[in-house]
Amino acid sequence: MSLINPNVPNDPNAPTGPTQPNVPAPDASVQATPTGPNLPPQTPTPTPQLSPQLTPDQQRQADQQKAMSLHGKIFQNVLSTLAGGSQRPVRDQQGNPVTDASGNVQMAPASKKVLAGSILAGAISGLVASMSQPRQFTQLPGGRMIEDYSGGVKAGAQAAQPFTQAGAQTAAQTQANDQQTRAYATISHNLSFHAMSLANDKADREYQEGTVAEHQSMNDAMDQAYAEGNVQDDKGNPIQLYKAQNILGTEVQKMLINKQLGVTQDQVTPVGVIDVPNANGDGRTHPETLFSVYNPQAVIKMSDILRKDNPKLTNVPDGTPVPVRMLASWALNRANERGAVSSLTDHIDGYNAANPDAPIKGFDLKQAARTNPLIEKIYPYVTKYNGYPMDVMFDDIAKDPAVKDNQTLQAASAALQKAMGIKPEGLVNQAQDRAEALAQGKKNDAQKPADPARIQNAPALLKAKNTNLPAASLADYNSRLHPGMSNDELDKVMKDATAESEKIVTQQLAQDSHDQARAAKDEQRIAKGEKPVVGIDASGKQVLVPAGDVSKYGLSQVREVGQAENEKVTNARSLMTVFNNDDPDDKGLIQLATELNKEGKLGPAASRFQDWLNKTGSVPTSLAGFDAGDPDVQRLFTKLGLSTTGLMQVHVGARGSAAMLEHFAELANAKTMSGDTFLAALDAENKYVRMKAMLPQTKQAQSTQKRQNQTQQNQNQGGFNPNALPKAN
Repeated sequence: MSLINPNVPNDPNAPTGPTQPNVPAPDASVQATPTGPNLPPQTPTPTPQLSPQLTPDQQRQADQQKAMSLHGKIFQNVLSTLAGGSQRPVRDQQGNPVTDASGNVQMAPASKKVLAGSILAGAISGLVASMSQPRQFTQLPGGRMIEDYSGGVKAGAQAAQPFTQAGAQTAAQTQANDQQTRAYATISHNLSFHAMSLANDKADREYQEGTVAEHQSMNDAMDQAYAEGNVQDDKGNPIQLYKAQNILGTEVQKMLINKQLGVTQDQVTPVGVIDVPNANGDGRTHPETLFSVYNPQAVIKMSDILRKDNPKLTNVPDGTPVPVRMLASWALNRANERGAVSSLTDHIDGYNAANPDAPIKGFDLKQAARTNPLIEKIYPYVTKYNGYPMDVMFDDIAKDPAVKDNQTLQAASAALQKAMGIKPEGLVNQAQDRAEALAQGKKNDAQKPADPARIQNAPALLKAKNTNLPAASLADYNSRLHPGMSNDELDKVMKDATAESEKIVTQQLAQDSHDQARAAKDEQRIAKGEKPVVGIDASGKQVLVPAGDVSKYGLSQVREVGQAENEKVTNARSLMTVFNNDDPDDKGLIQLATELNKEGKLGPAASRFQDWLNKTGSVPTSLAGFDAGDPDVQRLFTKLGLSTTGLMQVHVGARGSAAMLEHFAELANAKTMSGDTFLAALDAENKYVRMKAMLPQTKQAQSTQKRQNQTQQNQNQGGFNPNALPKAN
């Protein structure tokens, strides 16, 4: 049987002879290589794979599929052209348009069914609109008339426009913008309500009941609509009015944390006040407000209940739908005005005492707000700072995150100060009077016997403020305390203890600088590819080093470190220079705070005053006795902000939140703590950062640390303590 190449036609003139297998012709560029017994074997040339051949039926099916695909594309293009574009807005399961981070409606290719529906709807709408137009005619020379269809064509095009890509996108964007505006309004309302609630939490029952009273008519109207069982939104759609009723503020917070509340979908209203047992178990009670969570999209029918507190609705007929959102805004304004009036009464008394030559006289907040409605915008913040001195209030309001970047609220604060007749120098006088009164009181009390309670609390305070002191030194200072000692004597004990503690801190800071340099070198090695590992050194400490240093530090229980844990350690090592840096041009937090405390510029009053001075334009530089503030105080506040973020990253990595950031900010707060307490807090944070930095020690240092730990343990267990021996006279 002969083999025939089916791809080569038979040539009648070809020479006859034995047929050869079908093989490809050799490449002309490759020279034939002779073979022989003394030559190395040649590598055979691989035979290329031929494409599979289709049968006539298979080829016919492939051609049909290709034609159908081409026809489908043509049909899709025709539909896209007739529908005014191939894309349509993306919508969620509730039919709401989906937007990107910038608030723009997202578009996506539409199916043929959707495009066909758009074409049909647009055609019908255009036809109906065109036919509804009155007929128009154009007169020609000779008395002839022809019909003018331009009006109908224009009306038809306008009617069909919403069904095109551009029309659908515009309609969806309008809907999304409206929803976003409502969401922002809800957030703004909730923030203002939260500010008012902070003041309510500190207030007595009468104050809380007054807040509830301002919301009572709205609450009663909502309860009536809820009882009738037909609550709707402004489009007539039935909605659920209440998500929760008559719950404490703590329960509202839990719902918010557990995401049972939507900050853009839900609002809160105060509905009552009850007595709750104190948490300390003293058998007493305190008032707390009850709240209900409602849907601000609801509308309720106009009635006499609503006219009671809303004179703007006096002439609105009964049964007219009234948005709950509007009623809530008015009720909140009334409640905030009530709180602001009460708060400013105390503020004015304090300001006038410091400025007898230029007091505030006959100020009426309600009348001022009627003259300039902008003042109402600042009501929640005035209420929030009820009980604070006026200078502190306006200083804190200016720095409030919700105010400092909001030009409207800044203007509202300025308008209130102008209406009251407040001068910058008047606020300075108020802060200065407090500082002078505090200084004079300390001077007179120096020689008086110290308060017994102060002496009794001194040991605990010594231990809390001087965490670096050895146990023996702490015991020595405690032995100097005795009943009847003067304030001067007590202050000297505390001062001497602080001095020794600062000396130890100085030595520790020097060691920190050395450790920082070594840690930087370790990080460079890790960055170049050497794996980081964690192990236990001879002193029992957990440390992180490059894998090549395990033997150098004698580590045991070694394990590799993941990226997240390594990032926390790296963050801790980077943060060490924020806390401790001897560079005079970039002092660390501890160096700055130590110097400022010695100069009397720390503490709640002093630090707030200095921070206020630092505000641009807050005090004329020509004012006698004052300058534009202390740059080192501002550096301290700036570094504190950096350390707060850094501490959160050291603690939880990149999973931080606003609430956690606020928590770390309160751990060391220069504006609320005394100077010494603030320094102690900084020292505790610095030690925490060093612990999280997992810095290694040499074997000699580990041995020394191990002996110190053992000595301390023996002292705690009543073992030999050379410092406890009687001293020779």
